[in-house]
Amino acid sequence: VVFRFNDFEWLYAQLVEKYPCCVIPPLPEKNMLANFNQENPDFIEDRRIRLTSFLNKILKHRYLRYTPEVMSFLLKNDTVHIHFEQGEKILTTRYH
Repeated sequence: VVFRFNDFEWLYAQLVEKYPCCVIPPLPEKNMLANFNQENPDFIEDRRIRLTSFLNKILKHRYLRYTPEVMSFLLKNDTVHIHFEQGEKILTTRYH
């Protein structure tokens, strides 16, 4: 599944607007030199880690993980499978 930074920005904006009572974790900062940095493997890996962390925090939230906005985001391409990790009962995603 390919997510663009704009997809994460959409999810963040939706959650902040529709669920003001919930603490929404911040997105990583959008780098002003994004076009240059996209060729930098370290930048790409760092952003991937930070966006994965953002998404996992949302998916661990007992209420936000079931919102229509999160489901819409995750099912964008109908290829994301949601499962609970054995023993920890943490909602995570697995990309194919």
